[in-house]
This record gives sequence, C-alpha cells and structure tokens, in this order.
Amino acid sequence: ERFKLLSVPSLKFLGDISYSLYLTHSLLLILLLNACIYALGASTIGAIVFVISSIGISLLLATISYREIEMKGMHLGEDLRKQTPLLEKPSS
Repeated sequence: ERFKLLSVPSLKFLGDISYSLYLTHSLLLILLLNACIYALGASTIGAIVFVISSIGISLLLATISYREIEMKGMHLGEDLRKQTPLLEKPSS
C-alpha cells in the first residue's frame, strides 16, 4: 500500500490531464497575464485574479483537451490497431 495516495480520485484526475496541462499552460499564462495587466494593472488584486483564474482556466482547458483530443486519439489508435492485421514472420 505504498502508493495508496495515487488512487485518490483528485490525484488520479490530475495525472490523467497532466500532459494536456503541460502543453496548454504556458500559452494560457502569457495571454492571461497580459489580459490581467491590461484590465487591472500591476496591482495586488490583479495578481490575485491572475493566479486564481490561471489555475481554474488551465485545469478547464486541460480537461477539455484531454477528453476531446487525447481520449479520442487513444480510441482511434485502438480501433486502427484492431483493424490492421499483424505482420506474420516469414517461415524459414
């Protein structure tokens, strides 16, 4: 039971979306930082809004990306693998 913590649903969810989160967060952070500075200026409230919104939007975008791109790609790969006959070794 060394890895019991990894079976916690919220941590499993973060593990599932981690690659999508990795791919999308940097662009989102740049765009969101510029939007927050433009709208609220470089202030404490602007920083708080930036941090809270960047976490929420990053998780939302990663979840959508995981479900709509990664999962569909995995299912497509499984379907293609099932349809493609395996190459047999030539008999010697």
